Parts: sequence; structure tokens; C-alpha cells
Amino acid sequence: MAKSGHTRVIHGYSLQSAVQDATSLSDSFSTTSCTGTAPSAQIHGACASDDSYNIFCYGGLSSSRIASSSLYKLAVGTGTCVSSQLTSKTTLSGHAMAYSGVSVYVFGGSTSGTQSNNNIEISSPTTTFWKYDTSLSSWSTLSATGPTARVFHSMVADPTQSDTLWVFGGTTAGDNANALNDLWMYSGGSWTQNTAIGSPSKRYGHSSVVYNNNMFLVGGIFPYKFHFSSVFEGENSLSL
Repeated sequence: MAKSGHTRVIHGYSLQSAVQDATSLSDSFSTTSCTGTAPSAQIHGACASDDSYNIFCYGGLSSSRIASSSLYKLAVGTGTCVSSQLTSKTTLSGHAMAYSGVSVYVFGGSTSGTQSNNNIEISSPTTTFWKYDTSLSSWSTLSATGPTARVFHSMVADPTQSDTLWVFGGTTAGDNANALNDLWMYSGGSWTQNTAIGSPSKRYGHSSVVYNNNMFLVGGIFPYKFHFSSVFEGENSLSL
């Protein structure tokens, strides 16, 4: 995730172990140590940042494949990090998060995860759609009908419209055969499916970020290969 010239990397997976590093990139990488109640090592969780150098991280799987239900706030300054645990929800992994307005939005994901032959498997994707209002410190469930249940998708906030989100791709069953390349917009309390010209191929496990009002998508998996060199720019895609 990026913020004012800095890129923050949190959590991940190294062979058979989850990691909990918070790493900052501003011309060079450095590790940021957090004080307070920090998240445990997780994989398949999600994070989102606001405009005040706060990072919110929710859910994920531990190294023993135990799903988390915790929401953390990391107040990140220049070379500092103060972490605190906020109100929890139910367990979730493989979901996506974005910050818009004064709220953290969570969409999709699964309530379970297993390990088989050192592979991480997430089953039973959901259409979970939650909002955490940071001004009220409270959760609410959003019931709008929209994208199908999915995991390993991406979601970004539209910088031109408050409380507006864009969701792309993912998979409906945690595998290649059910990968997606649909694009959805959430705004005004409802979802709308959009058709973008030159849409990326079906994929999951990719990343998306917004820069200069454009949505950039990179990487992902499908079919049975990594798209590490695949980068797409959705020019003016946030105003379709």
C-alpha cells in the first residue's frame, strides 16, 4: 500500500511460515517496529490505509491455519508505528479491504482455511460486506446485492467519490477453474457491474492500487501460472 511517497508492506508468506514484518519503502526498504498490541503473523489477511497515516488490518490465517477475527489499527509515523486492537468481527481470510470516507470496507473472503501438502486452501467463499466506521468505532453489515461470493480478489476506493469502491476478479472456489475477471462498482448503496475495454484476463491473488485517478492492476494467478509481469492500467476506469 502507498501513502505520500511511502510504500508499506505488511505480513506475507515465506515457504511454510507466515510473517508479520512491517516494511517501509521510500527510495529504500527499512523495517518499522511497532509498539503496543501488534497483529500476529498472518497470511491472506487484508489492510487498508486512510489519509492520516493509519493502517487498518483485518483477519487472515495464522501459521497453524487458524482464521483471525481481529481488526488492528497501526498509527504509522515517520519510522514509527503504534499498534492497537480494535473491535473484532467474525473470522475471515482471502477478503479485500479499502478505506473510503471515514470507513474501512471489507468484501468477500472465507471463514475457513486449511493446509494440504504445504499448500494453503481456502474454501466456501462468501459475499461478506462490512463497514467499520472509524469515527464511531462500530461495525455494520451492508446488504446490497452485487458480486458473487469470492476470495483473493482486489478492491480499491475511488478517490473522486466518497464511499465508492471498485472490485476486480478473484475466484469463486479458491482455484483456477473458477477464476473471474469481472469489474464491479459500489456507490450510493448499490453495486453496478461494469464492462471495461481491454479487461485483464481471469485471475486471482493479484493486487490493485489507485494513482492519479486510475486503477492499476498487477500480477495474479491463472491458469496455473503466475502473471508477475502482467500490469494493467485502467485509464479513466474510476469514472466508467
